[in-house]
Amino acid sequence: MLPFRVILLALTHHIRAHRLVSKSGGVRNIKPKNCGARVTSQRPRRLQRGAAALEFAIILPILVLILLGIIDFGVVMGAQTQVSNAAREGARAGALTGIYSRAEGAAKNAISGMPGATNAGTTVTITCTTPTGTACSLTDTTSDTGSTIKVSIAYVHTWISPVMLGMAPTITLHADSQMRIEA
Repeated sequence: MLPFRVILLALTHHIRAHRLVSKSGGVRNIKPKNCGARVTSQRPRRLQRGAAALEFAIILPILVLILLGIIDFGVVMGAQTQVSNAAREGARAGALTGIYSRAEGAAKNAISGMPGATNAGTTVTITCTTPTGTACSLTDTTSDTGSTIKVSIAYVHTWISPVMLGMAPTITLHADSQMRIEA
């Protein structure tokens, strides 16, 4: 309790020291010259002119990089979703028909509208596995009912802002989908 009393006593002494009693008995506050507060000098307004513009000019490139990063990330997430959907479309076409060319055509058709779908690294790979684990063939004449078709797509995506943080100008997105052949 002693520290609390000491603080309270010092505080009341500080308040009393800065008040004057007027002749009419009223209490009038006065502003002390220096009561322990730091005195700071203010710059003239003419020296502060343009400070906000300078601060904005310093921060603007950082804000633009963050904005481009958000946009790039969103575009890549959308492209990954489209690649996954294309793999599923190819596997579904192959599962229903049991024909290699239909599965490949459906997968390529699904990614054909994407920018960069004709890049050198963009590939569609189709494999077929029998229930015993051996490779099967998907031809136009035979259908391996009960086998599993797997469609793998590797899509080369080009960044909107490739110079951002020294990243490579492209990224390869992968998607796989497999279904049982029903034809």
